[in-house]
Amino acid sequence: MGGFPVPPTTVSTLRAAPPAGSPLVYLKGVVVVTRVALSTAGELWVQDPGGGLGSGILVYCDYAGTVMPCTTYDRTSWKQFRRGQVIDVLGVFHKHTPTGSPASALQLRIESPAITVGTATMDPVASPVSASDVQMSQLTFDMAKGSYVSVAGPVAVSGLMPAEFLTTCPGAATGSPADHVVGFEGKAGASVLAIGLNLYETVSYCVKDTCASAACTNPISTQTFGKVLGIVEPHVATAGAAPFLRLSPTVDADLVP
Repeated sequence: MGGFPVPPTTVSTLRAAPPAGSPLVYLKGVVVVTRVALSTAGELWVQDPGGGLGSGILVYCDYAGTVMPCTTYDRTSWKQFRRGQVIDVLGVFHKHTPTGSPASALQLRIESPAITVGTATMDPVASPVSASDVQMSQLTFDMAKGSYVSVAGPVAVSGLMPAEFLTTCPGAATGSPADHVVGFEGKAGASVLAIGLNLYETVSYCVKDTCASAACTNPISTQTFGKVLGIVEPHVATAGAAPFLRLSPTVDADLVP
């Protein structure tokens, strides 16, 4: 792999000293942690080999983007990326803050990517953190953002219809009632974790709701987990809503009994 027109860097370097503006950056030999191919955009989290806090970042592709074009891929082609692949990424470094959101919602990511998949594979590595480091209100611990982490339990399911995870049913018209649940809250000691089920292509867990278009066959209910792994990112559910820290399991095995 190689031949990209800028010197290689690492995720940890970018996160430790984010460059000004929106420069072209080249990540060489990073490891795919997880991927989701949404209808309008592809999301891919990668980490430096060996992981570590501050070593992960989102690679984002808006298929029909005009500001940050990413026409090389569509929903089908984005699905070629899989957990454990070692890849090179050339793209635009971007500091993304949702419209109307405070600075605490800032997300660092790579947009308009060109991705080269190598022949090697490597297991993603989750970094241990305390529950208080990644509780939903903890938006100032920047080292965790973008990282694949592991939170020791017990983590008990404490909320099945939290406001931050209510949205419209898949296929519903804009403005329909917010009755689709895309995550749950878990309690670890005094810390409340907002555990997202947004990586639905590789996570079968779900929360039962009223959506006929989204049958739930592997429900979250009253479980207590011995450990929870996942990607940490600030998240804003809707424009103008308060940001929170979301912990998203990447595979079913990230919710450890």
